[in-house]
Amino acid sequence: MFSKKTICFVTGSSRGLGESIALKFACKLPPGSVIVLLARSKDDLDNVKKRLLQESPHVVAVALCFNQSSQDQEHFRAVFSQTLESVSAKVTDFQQAVLVNNAGTVKPVVFVRNLPDVRELTEYLNINVSGVIALTSEFLKFFPSLSGLSRVIINTSSLAAVQPFKSWAMYCSGKAARDMFFKTVAMEEEDLRVLSYSPGPVETAMTDAIITSEDEGVRSWAKNAKAEKSLLTCDTSINKLVQILEKNVFESGARIDYFDEI
Repeated sequence: MFSKKTICFVTGSSRGLGESIALKFACKLPPGSVIVLLARSKDDLDNVKKRLLQESPHVVAVALCFNQSSQDQEHFRAVFSQTLESVSAKVTDFQQAVLVNNAGTVKPVVFVRNLPDVRELTEYLNINVSGVIALTSEFLKFFPSLSGLSRVIINTSSLAAVQPFKSWAMYCSGKAARDMFFKTVAMEEEDLRVLSYSPGPVETAMTDAIITSEDEGVRSWAKNAKAEKSLLTCDTSINKLVQILEKNVFESGARIDYFDEI
């Protein structure tokens, strides 16, 4: 994967796992590749872009403000058209197109009986499910199956996609929906490589959100893991993702956990 001139889009790349993905991929990809940083905070994106170019001056970096909860389809379509316009390139200038669906949220971490009203629930699903689907659909339209063009989609999954946790009904449901969506994409697009990667227990801003859980067991686990420094770093987890992609023996549509043997 990392030997091809690539245009790579990473959502949620202003911090945490997304930032680590962008930086790790950039240093691996060949000269002329383009890394597109997508997140809501312009200042944070600019900081990541600056660091990326310092560490990997051989690639081109583009930072675009992106709201995954948008209800405007043009917002998703413009991610790809604006990027190519900004770097004065066309699809056929690249050997590979990659989309990393990393952006997501965890709150509300409350029992189902205490969930907020339908407007907030809809907003949650817009960010974590609908926006992912919309962006992926536009990616497949913009980078269709072409001779010589490799396509890869990576979905940041979670243990919560396959195991329920008290107070995580929304998070578990969103992650499970995403995993099944990408299994379907893999079946439909036979020449596309699709991977759902579960990064393991990583210390990110989400850890602080989990500490506010209404469930005592979940809350205690998060507090203890943080206090004992037993959580993985983002870089440690993404190094494993890079190894999985370099080995490239997974079945398209598969879900692979950080702790799985590869």
